[in-house]
Amino acid sequence: MLARPLSRARVPFLAEEYAFAHATNIEAGIDAARLLLLREAAAGARRHLILVTDAECTSHNGTDEAWGPLGAPRGPQGLARLLAGGMVDAARRAALIAASRCGRQGITVSVAYPDAAADVAFAHQLAEAGGGRARCLRP
Repeated sequence: MLARPLSRARVPFLAEEYAFAHATNIEAGIDAARLLLLREAAAGARRHLILVTDAECTSHNGTDEAWGPLGAPRGPQGLARLLAGGMVDAARRAALIAASRCGRQGITVSVAYPDAAADVAFAHQLAEAGGGRARCLRP
């Protein structure tokens, strides 16, 4: 996970530079960027987080909130839930919560995804949760 300032000059090259083949903890990236912006942004400045991702959530920080009303999986039923996509559901929920948290703290979250192979619908959900926009890097 890496959160750092990005110059406008680098934007056209993002899709080529990023390898979209590993576990994605979008929650951790959003939270790291949120903390960076809260700490580093000038007083009164607009704060805008631009998340570059394929929007394929596969990991999260493990909070109970992310697991939803059923709580974290436990026992044989929990394993079945994980195998049926429970981890991805929790990772998505955690990312949406993190984006909403940004919005409540005055930080806009927008999403840039590489191409149509990304999870476009979830990219748009994330941007909506953070009060921003979702855009494809390759139209």
